[in-house]
Amino acid sequence: NPETLLRTLLREQVLVPHYTDEIDLATMPNKPNDVYFLEFSNHPDRAHALTSLAPFYRVDAISRIHFGGHILVVRHLVRREASAVP
Repeated sequence: NPETLLRTLLREQVLVPHYTDEIDLATMPNKPNDVYFLEFSNHPDRAHALTSLAPFYRVDAISRIHFGGHILVVRHLVRREASAVP
């Protein structure tokens, strides 16, 4: 619930995250304006996945969460503006 910030079984006025991988995101015709790229410490191909999105997105902010010996890196990516064609 966006007002109480508590979990709910209601289906109205809720936040529903959309998950995708970098391959599907790179091929989407209507890319979202911003995305959150999650880097898990047990995923070995982090650098390649992020590099594949560089033509479409720039990194706006980075957060690191440490818990139980693991690190989750969250990168807020913002869509690059399309270049103007003369």
